[in-house]
Amino acid sequence: SDTLRAIVQDKLAHLSTLLAQRFGANVETDDAVTDEILRRATRSENGARMLESIIDGALLPPLSLKLLQKISAAEPVSRICIGVDAGEFVSVVEG
Repeated sequence: SDTLRAIVQDKLAHLSTLLAQRFGANVETDDAVTDEILRRATRSENGARMLESIIDGALLPPLSLKLLQKISAAEPVSRICIGVDAGEFVSVVEG
């Protein structure tokens, strides 16, 4: 629904803002991310309650790992790209 899409887009915009503030990085989120979150949420009977669970449980862990690797190597983070490949969330963190 349009309401769920707006909620997802708002949550992703908030995440992008947090990442940009924390790392000073340009954050790009592909439209396919919103579509994939909605696809997963609508498979569940929980609907909107699943949105945060999907973001926290599927989207953030691999991104967080890449960011931690950059931080531990004392490498800069200038660009963060979040997308979807073959139904899985993917992220690229560039210095």
